Amino acid sequence: MIQKRATLGRAQRLKSDKLIRRVLSARMSVACFPLRMLWQVTETEKNTVAAFIAPKKNFRHAVDRNRVKRLMREAYRTSREQYLAGE
Repeated sequence: MIQKRATLGRAQRLKSDKLIRRVLSARMSVACFPLRMLWQVTETEKNTVAAFIAPKKNFRHAVDRNRVKRLMREAYRTSREQYLAGE
């Protein structure tokens, strides 16, 4: 059985300042203290884009914040299809 690669495509990456602002203002979020994930379904692509937040107050070192966000992106990337099927 051939498995589909669980990668974030070009349309699912937050690159533009305009799209980042739209995701932050949409206020669709899931929080589990101290972490938070924001997302938005884009109109044109019918894709979901997500942003991950690890606050400086709880993770003092940038290395720790980056690692936490990297692990959250990995978990989202690998199980994204299950989340989207549940909506």
